[in-house]
Amino acid sequence: MALGGASQEPERRLPALPYRAAGITVSLVPPEGVRGGEQAHGRGGDWLLDNGRIAFVVGGKALESGARSAHGVLLDLVSGRGFAHDELIDLRPVVRVAGKPLPLRVTQTTLVTDAEFPFLRIEHVSQNGALRLVTDLLAPSGSRSIRLSTRLYNGSERLVRGVEIGDRTRWPGAATFAPRVGFPRLTSRAEVPWVARQGRVLSYALAFPKGPVEATFSFDRIGQVGQETYARVGDVPPGGSLSFSRELIVVEGGLAPVAELAFRALGHKVGRVVGHIEPAPAWATVEARYADGKPALTVRADKDGKYELPLPPGEYLLKLHAPGGEDERRVRVEAGATVVSRLVAPLPGRLSFRITDAAGLEMPARVLVRGVPPTPDPVLGEVVEMGGGLQNVLYLRNGVGEADVRPGKYRVTVSRGPEYSLIDEEIEVSAAVGRAVHAVLERTVDTRGWVACDFHLHAAPSHDSSVSLEARVLSLLAEGVEFAVATDHDHVTDYAPAVERLEAQRDIATARGIEITTLHWGHFNAYPLPFGTRPFVHSETPPSELFAAVRARAPGAVIQVNHPRMPGVGYFNRIELDAATGQAASENASLEFDAIEVVNGYDLEAPAFIQQNLREYFTLLNYGRRYTATGSSDSHRLVINWAGYPRTYVRVPDDEVGAVDPSDVARAVLAGHVQVSNGIFLALAVNGTAGPGETVTGRRATISLEARAPSWVDVSGVELWVNGVLTDTAPARAHQKPPKNILWHTELDLDRDSWIVVVARGERPMSAVFDRRRVLPFAFTNPVFVDADEDGVFTPPAAEEVAVVPGAAPRP
Repeated sequence: MALGGASQEPERRLPALPYRAAGITVSLVPPEGVRGGEQAHGRGGDWLLDNGRIAFVVGGKALESGARSAHGVLLDLVSGRGFAHDELIDLRPVVRVAGKPLPLRVTQTTLVTDAEFPFLRIEHVSQNGALRLVTDLLAPSGSRSIRLSTRLYNGSERLVRGVEIGDRTRWPGAATFAPRVGFPRLTSRAEVPWVARQGRVLSYALAFPKGPVEATFSFDRIGQVGQETYARVGDVPPGGSLSFSRELIVVEGGLAPVAELAFRALGHKVGRVVGHIEPAPAWATVEARYADGKPALTVRADKDGKYELPLPPGEYLLKLHAPGGEDERRVRVEAGATVVSRLVAPLPGRLSFRITDAAGLEMPARVLVRGVPPTPDPVLGEVVEMGGGLQNVLYLRNGVGEADVRPGKYRVTVSRGPEYSLIDEEIEVSAAVGRAVHAVLERTVDTRGWVACDFHLHAAPSHDSSVSLEARVLSLLAEGVEFAVATDHDHVTDYAPAVERLEAQRDIATARGIEITTLHWGHFNAYPLPFGTRPFVHSETPPSELFAAVRARAPGAVIQVNHPRMPGVGYFNRIELDAATGQAASENASLEFDAIEVVNGYDLEAPAFIQQNLREYFTLLNYGRRYTATGSSDSHRLVINWAGYPRTYVRVPDDEVGAVDPSDVARAVLAGHVQVSNGIFLALAVNGTAGPGETVTGRRATISLEARAPSWVDVSGVELWVNGVLTDTAPARAHQKPPKNILWHTELDLDRDSWIVVVARGERPMSAVFDRRRVLPFAFTNPVFVDADEDGVFTPPAAEEVAVVPGAAPRP
């Protein structure tokens, strides 16, 4: 007997829920949804199955219009009680025919009760109705896994060739592991017997008992976004079928316990390699390699230096990675036996740090340590292969810290963002005496009246980040960010508790926010949000309704269009915004937002792309659309994609960090009292006092500018843009005082209402803080408006009069 739940036909009868049989309980998620961690996605009306050891949620048919398209999707899976540690984003069955994805729609999710034990069944159908896909999710009482059994039925009158059945699986942030592959770093394909993902508490594996499958590991510019796994190709005759079976395993602990269950699911007998590293290093991983050198399994040693690797019988090379270096041993594993490995961690050198300001007070800082060849870069935190590691970076809350490294030569860079000096020196570390680094950082850039903000940040509540909230706040402190907005994907996050735990209330102010991550329209930040604001429903919701919902729930909030021209998800691409006319071709487009993220941290190595965004922003200004231009890091990690680069400076009534009010910041952003900075700060005054977002009257405009930067940031010149036309420039050699500042005074005689933007650029990359990336310094203001005809109304210039100035592109 198959019984429909939230997706049932009205006349179909349901048994009383919860339904209990054979040690299994099946129920519907209550209206308030699943209570758990950041990745718990179950909502009211979804199916919930508990077998006493594991529990999982399958999306039911949406109970409210536009809730989200999760019908028939495996959303949550945990071991034990509660969903606090759930780290599965989703798993959904997929099909390819002749190498191309087959569009499917869910027809129903049902409860089957006439079998040995109750289970859930998901049914899909192809668009033409000829192919039907039936997936059973079976979890016998006490089992640690879900057996997924999928069968495709061919109801057509023709042979269907080249059919592949598989799954699309997503985990938050961290990379997956697969035997003979290891931790993939780039989009790639491989034949694998199982794939696994280690979480903070729970680990998962997808095992394929019928034989290896083809896995595609997918990455975007942020990192790994998931994988697809497909069974071998088959042909399905008319009236015939094709099946695919696999096991989705969940267990508490790391890769070792989930790998053991995966190996056993394949029918392998397992032996064990155990060891104890003495003295225990700060961190260590032990990797087992097959005879051909490919990885079989990698595990972390615990804090006491103990490790265990469950492996099928065979010969393996064990390789230890620790702060002081490597060691390796060969072992032979027998089924059911335990072999003791005696790996020795080389003695490391101790690096210790004390970072202070000019008055001798300890301060937050970022420490970047790079190996001088032949010394490799060190690993100063959790191992990056496991996901979310710190690689060669330390973030120091109070300027004091230490790390163990391999003896050798290193380049050490200590910084605290672009308002401070930095220390960049080469040192040598020995195992015998280590090395102490005492760095004094001085605040050399005056930004009084302004607060340094990052309006686009991610941490573990986002599906594509594994950074803890404390680590995210610590990174912001170390980069000198004074106001931060949490903008996780479809999750309202609050950094305030993490700030309190770090006792940093006087060092940083924060606001609740969200990145509304739509499938069809793009990504939008909303901030600040009142306490208790729930994520916004956006499936199939047009932008006008979505923006109206934000206005209704959070009056005074800023709606920011993120990465507007990002391939695939840029809003301006989706609405087909014409860069020349400022008009959108899409009938569902809405231009009722407040701010545009003109610069995103992932674009910092593409100055021509940034200039394209800036010119498009100029076009919108010329058509009278007074949006505020912002720049944000969009940081998802603790390395490479640094928080605070770029940043948005906002002029506020009170710039004392502990007193910054999110409402004041929002009002200033809405008013355009903003400049965007990647290393350079601009002090701009028009007619003596007017700054970005303000209006002056009269034809004559006197511009006074000081471009400020620390000694390690190059300032090569500044540009004056009027109504989108490059009008004047000033090279760095003119009036530099102090050496890295540019002082510039000029006058304009304007015959019509105009807007003025100042741009500053540097020609030398910021290599000291951007590890192996070519990132140039720059800054630009939001416009100052000039009411030249003094009629009390600003009349935007006609777009057809905007000239394209040769040579105005950014310097290479």
